[in-house]
Amino acid sequence: MSDGSDFAAFMVARWPALVRSLVLLGHEPESADEAAVAGLARCQPSWDRVRDDGDVEALAYRAVLEQVDRVTPEHGHADADHPPLLDLVLSDRSERVELLAGLEKGLSGLPEDVRSVLVLRFAAGLGADQVAGVLAQPIVAVKEQERRGLLHLSGAAEWARLRPGGFDAIGVFLDAGDVIPVRNPPVDDVLGRAAAARQRRRRWGAGAVVAVVVVLGVWTWLGSRPSGPQLPESVVTQARNPANIEWYANRALHLPDVTVEVPQISDMVQVADGVVYGDEDGLVVQVRGDGSLVKLGETVPDKPVVGSTERGWVAWVQPGETVDRLVVRDVVQGEVVASRSVAKGATPVALDSDKVLYTTPGRDWTWQPLAGEPTWTRGGDLVDVASGVRVSQVDGDRLRIVQPLFDVVVTVPGRGAILSSDGDYLLTRIDEPDPQTVVLYNAASGDVLDVGLGREEVAVAAAFDAEGAATFLVEHRANEPEPGQDLRLSTTGPTIMRSCEFEFGPDCVTMTQFASNAGVPVLPH
Repeated sequence: MSDGSDFAAFMVARWPALVRSLVLLGHEPESADEAAVAGLARCQPSWDRVRDDGDVEALAYRAVLEQVDRVTPEHGHADADHPPLLDLVLSDRSERVELLAGLEKGLSGLPEDVRSVLVLRFAAGLGADQVAGVLAQPIVAVKEQERRGLLHLSGAAEWARLRPGGFDAIGVFLDAGDVIPVRNPPVDDVLGRAAAARQRRRRWGAGAVVAVVVVLGVWTWLGSRPSGPQLPESVVTQARNPANIEWYANRALHLPDVTVEVPQISDMVQVADGVVYGDEDGLVVQVRGDGSLVKLGETVPDKPVVGSTERGWVAWVQPGETVDRLVVRDVVQGEVVASRSVAKGATPVALDSDKVLYTTPGRDWTWQPLAGEPTWTRGGDLVDVASGVRVSQVDGDRLRIVQPLFDVVVTVPGRGAILSSDGDYLLTRIDEPDPQTVVLYNAASGDVLDVGLGREEVAVAAAFDAEGAATFLVEHRANEPEPGQDLRLSTTGPTIMRSCEFEFGPDCVTMTQFASNAGVPVLPH
């Protein structure tokens, strides 16, 4: 049985969009607020069942919309005459207020069903399939109404002045919605009503609910269930990081100002002021700059966690019984951006700007969580994406680099790929002259560049930092392989951390060195 914390976290994350969507549908703010409280209270008892087997966002919006016409007179009526939306925000004279007035004018000229589709798609952020479920309409009808509605809105003369760059549905709905006033999520009110409806006398105090949400790091409704793996015990020590990148070795995670002792992790990404890592048990954990840990969810143990320092987003695949879910979370705002069902075997590849790149068997997918449905191409071998540059594995030992900006396609030898954040450089491994040899390419031309490592050195891990410099964890070979033999990974001496810049040839500096005696060192990707 759930302890209610994941429902509370869902409400904290989705409350603003829920209320603002109702206001954009034409309901007064008080009516929208009351309907949201009443609807969430009604769907809370079904939470555990729907969370495991269904779509809780669709459940929430359906329940809330059913309550709009049932609110009591003192809270207002959905069919009452209501003032223009501009009156709600007279104290805010920003351009977004004007944008809100223009959007309300455009929406008021649409049929009710078309207006509902547009608001649910672009203000609530639901997918077309979710909207079809909420409104009990065929998805074909929803897509046609969306097309008609966008055609109507984009043709309004106001957009040439309000949006000189052209009408952008997502941007317009989000920017206009930002100036609609919304109170803090009334978590205790909703839980209290749900408890009363079930004739339970247990008191849900606001302090207890808030404490649960804070302690659990605002768990998302998509994961982090109490029955799953829990946060490990950790020890935080004040220590300056000698490198300009986060790194993990000997069961210690090194951040800029602290070192955090945690059990073996499998991979990690830089995000916000710290990192998010996945461990061997499938736990997804955010480590903040002060060393504090927050459980974000659970992932398939052999699948990576990907992130974007630019947006503060992370993404991972959460396991399910029949299908998995791809989760995108904003760790700066502490809320889920979006999620969707994905086939078993799905693997996140990269977060590039506002796009999530992932693969399923035989297909590569690009998904803009704030825009709608993912698109796919045949492939399934995508290995990295950065600044629009895409790298795919071809025939097991070759890489195809696609530079969309210059319309360039280059094929080079390599297994696996790490792109710099600007897409200019690519690190990979080849078998010549020795197995596991690290190679650096110019991603635009495919030219081989000097990577800065010696013949006797083995790079056991590599990563690019935010400035485009490469960081290597280097060990020295203890034994050279005989001709025709595989490289024996026996090494001698300490592990050396080296940072190399490549603008004018390899310029490498040793940052630190250490004895690697516990587990596998990890650099962020």
